[in-house]
Amino acid sequence: MLRAPITMLLSALLAAQAPAPVKAPVPAAGKPSQPKQDMVLAKLGTKIILQSDFDTFLRLVFAEQQRQQMSAAPGALERVRAGFLDSLVMAAKARKEGLDKTADVKKQMEYAGIRVLATTLAEGHKEELKAQSEVQDSDLKAYYEKHPEQFQAKSSFSARHILISTKGSQPGTKGLSDEEALARAAQAMAELKAGKSWLEVAKQYSDDPGSKDNGGLYENVPYGRFVPAFDEAVRKQELGKPGEAVKSSFGYHIIQVETRGEAGAQPFDTVKEQVRQKAAAQKLEEVRKAFLEACRKEVGFEEVVHNAEPAIKAQAPHSAH
Repeated sequence: MLRAPITMLLSALLAAQAPAPVKAPVPAAGKPSQPKQDMVLAKLGTKIILQSDFDTFLRLVFAEQQRQQMSAAPGALERVRAGFLDSLVMAAKARKEGLDKTADVKKQMEYAGIRVLATTLAEGHKEELKAQSEVQDSDLKAYYEKHPEQFQAKSSFSARHILISTKGSQPGTKGLSDEEALARAAQAMAELKAGKSWLEVAKQYSDDPGSKDNGGLYENVPYGRFVPAFDEAVRKQELGKPGEAVKSSFGYHIIQVETRGEAGAQPFDTVKEQVRQKAAAQKLEEVRKAFLEACRKEVGFEEVVHNAEPAIKAQAPHSAH
């Protein structure tokens, strides 16, 4: 199926980075602005296509931000206008061929009209529904107490570590022999014990790109995220002190466990914003359903629910004797 020219132009336009919006010039003081003349863009048979027709198209099809992007991007409005006129030509040609009279096209146009009406109705009630969907602090506490399973913390830990890679442990890295890696780990440990910061030592010694520039820190990591040897060391080591080098498939790790958190309910104040999001989503869904139910009653809609099994089952044919 051919894509409409305007659709392709829009896709290309929106893929580009949005430049700053262009501000309309301000009329000089004391000089009232002249009414804008409606320019003729084209003639289609006996119909005149005006600039105001194109302006209306832009207003109804594109959001304000998109229109600003078009105004700021050189040549963008001209390309969209050309696509708009091309679409009018193709639509006129389709009507001339009687395509608008076919059953399928009639249905597609009917469904397009339904979507427009439904969207317009929703937009018209947007502020009303938004106001009904607002949640209060009392709603948050009630939601939290009613859904405790949604706010359970998993067992986790925060730890700093330095990775000394060994040969063959990571693709693309040279790595050290076990002896060389242990010697380097001992150097790093000595500097930590001498009072150097984790930020300095990790940056100098660690081969872990994910943490070396952050003092080797991983925060609130669920158990099982790292290799078993790392997890086991984190569970057993004394808090706040670097432990002996631990061997894993990645090399040798120097680990300092900062915190260990057990599974269990998280305090309300800790997860209040999460509660707010979930409670607001639930309230919005309730308001949406109530609005739809009111619409159904007003227009006399009733859905017919059919049984899963057919009312009459075909009987198996009798075997021949």
